[in-house]
Amino acid sequence: MSASTKSFRGTAAVLPAVVLVVLVVGGGLGTVVLQSLGLMPLVGTPELSVDAYSALGGDLWRSVALTVSIALVSTALATAIGFAVALTALSGKRTALVAAGLTVTVPHLIGAAAMALLLADSGMLPRILGLTDGGWPELVGGRWWIAVVAEYAWKESAFVAVVVAGTLATRVAAFDETAATLGAGRWARL
Repeated sequence: MSASTKSFRGTAAVLPAVVLVVLVVGGGLGTVVLQSLGLMPLVGTPELSVDAYSALGGDLWRSVALTVSIALVSTALATAIGFAVALTALSGKRTALVAAGLTVTVPHLIGAAAMALLLADSGMLPRILGLTDGGWPELVGGRWWIAVVAEYAWKESAFVAVVVAGTLATRVAAFDETAATLGAGRWARL
């Protein structure tokens, strides 16, 4: 069997899932764009308009910047935490990966409530540390959205850990052993 035939079969096997994802995501994004431009109103006649964007003034761009910054920071933290958990699990301490895997089943709403109960100025952590009389920083509802970033990083780091551990355990083990045999240190092998 030629390489092009194998490539075609692989593409054909994945194609139904890709088409479904493109239809769902593309349909959702298309609907949002059409509604925001007034071409698909819930009530009334369709009329092209950018009122949805201009009526908000600078608030729209501030919210976009906030959303992107929260996503970037929480993704970076989740990646670092997940990678560390995966490396810990591969070094023989599987409890870290099991603990990370338990958070996969926790919905974001429950995670957000847990972060609020843990990090609020009247939450569990300030009470444990004895900082209930104003000595605790505004982590929930504060200027920097720290509780939101913490929840996303905590919740998504489990996915990163499971994927990285699965990939490193199966594909990289031979390369790691070969590099160690040739004298590479831990950081070089990583």
